[in-house]
Amino acid sequence: MSNGRLSRNDLLEFPVHFLTAAIGGTVLSALAMIGVGLAVSPFRIRLPDFGPFNPLLWLVGVLFGFLINRSRRHRSACFVGVLGLALLFLFMLWEVSAIKRSPGYSRRIGGHYWQYEYDHMLSPHNKNADGEEYLGKLLFTTPALSSVAYSIGAVLALRYSAAKCAPKDDLQKFDTTTHA
Repeated sequence: MSNGRLSRNDLLEFPVHFLTAAIGGTVLSALAMIGVGLAVSPFRIRLPDFGPFNPLLWLVGVLFGFLINRSRRHRSACFVGVLGLALLFLFMLWEVSAIKRSPGYSRRIGGHYWQYEYDHMLSPHNKNADGEEYLGKLLFTTPALSSVAYSIGAVLALRYSAAKCAPKDDLQKFDTTTHA
């Protein structure tokens, strides 16, 4: 791992980290949001709805990535966010291409396909009352953003473990008690 290249083990662990980040991070974030909501409900505090950009989602994802990669130490975990965002963009591109061919949607949205897709998948506010936006954000946007947060935590874990190991390496370089 010291040569700067990903090892075979790192590459084999990439799908595991991606599924852990996308599914596990989403589930843990949802549980954390429900828990916080239940904890503040007796005080009649209404938390703002940030949609998929909830800071709790990011905090849970970063902590999850940090804790998992602190023990596993795979550099491939740092790149799962790139895959998550790429898959989200490809899904949005696929939806835009389908909307362009649909005359009903074209009339409904007035030809602003990417604006509609932004509102549908990335906007922190839900404009449709039919729940269609909630499902898209839950199934696609939240796992993508969870994988980004997981990647940030994984990078922090690698840096933490490198910083923790660095003083030992420096001491070994200057150790005069070993003899040839």
